[in-house]
Order: sequence, then C-alpha cells, then structure tokens
Amino acid sequence: MTDVTDRIGNVTRQRYEQLVTQAKELIAQVARAQFALGDMALEPMRSYGGTNP
Repeated sequence: MTDVTDRIGNVTRQRYEQLVTQAKELIAQVARAQFALGDMALEPMRSYGGTNP
C-alpha cells in the first residue's frame, strides 16, 4: 500500500511527476507555436534585398 507521504494531493508522487512533465511539454509546444505565428505574421513586413518598402 502507498504511504501517505508518497502522495501529493490525491495522486502518487510518480503520477504527479508525470503530470508536471506533460505540462512542461505542452508549455514548450505553445511557446514554439507562438514564435512560429509571430514569424509568419512578420514575414509580409520583412524587406528583401536591403531596401525598406
């Protein structure tokens, strides 16, 4: 049986660590998506050939 000290809230420490890892991965995905969207939004405003429109 799992000891009370091996739990965080209502989940085991192992499950808690899994949830934290998954949350960090999702946050990283969101950050990458935000940068990609920003790059896409800026593309029409970029100058090419060294001149500013």
